[in-house]
Amino acid sequence: MRYEAAASMATPSYSRKSPKHISRLKKEGGKVYSPGNGWAYVYQTSKLLLVLADDQEIDAAPFFKERWGKLTAGRRETIEETMPASAKIVEGEALDSAVLEEWFLRAQKADIPAARKARNAKKAAKEAAEARAAARELARYEKQRKKGQEEKIATAPKFAFEKGYNNKRQREQWRSRTAEGVLYVLCDEDSYCPEEGVVPVEVMRELVPGKILLVRRLVIY
Repeated sequence: MRYEAAASMATPSYSRKSPKHISRLKKEGGKVYSPGNGWAYVYQTSKLLLVLADDQEIDAAPFFKERWGKLTAGRRETIEETMPASAKIVEGEALDSAVLEEWFLRAQKADIPAARKARNAKKAAKEAAEARAAARELARYEKQRKKGQEEKIATAPKFAFEKGYNNKRQREQWRSRTAEGVLYVLCDEDSYCPEEGVVPVEVMRELVPGKILLVRRLVIY
């Protein structure tokens, strides 16, 4: 079952396509107001669509609105919970009246305070169980993520940086040069203190292929 809230829209009444368009909207349950200003205002009533096995949709809202009044969220929930397992279609577009009456009586019975309280308690228990399951899944994911980060840091290259000066950019930067002459430059977004000693890093990109590499710090978070 699917609920579609009420809506409104404006469409040009002078368009050649408008008569067919407005006629279709009326057939779908809309109300049309044409004040004569070149526009037609369409007010779409809310729908409670029962989706059948062949994807056919039947709007049960008119019946329940007539018998029960406004379809509040609680009533819609009750109607959905008590909908029939199967239904007989008459004239290809409507549910059998006997099916609708039985459905309405079941919904009314399920909407009494005691039944509503029991239903809400069951719903709350289900939501609590889902929340616990979600918390367990999150904890498992965080544990795996942290383990992955620790393994990555354990195998990452580690350098101690010293302050240098970039003549091209006219600014200081942290850098470390290996015995092979490769220069590792710490990105501007990362901070560093000489007292930290060697820190794990990962290569972001090569500034000069094989000679100067831009790196960033690896941290567990």
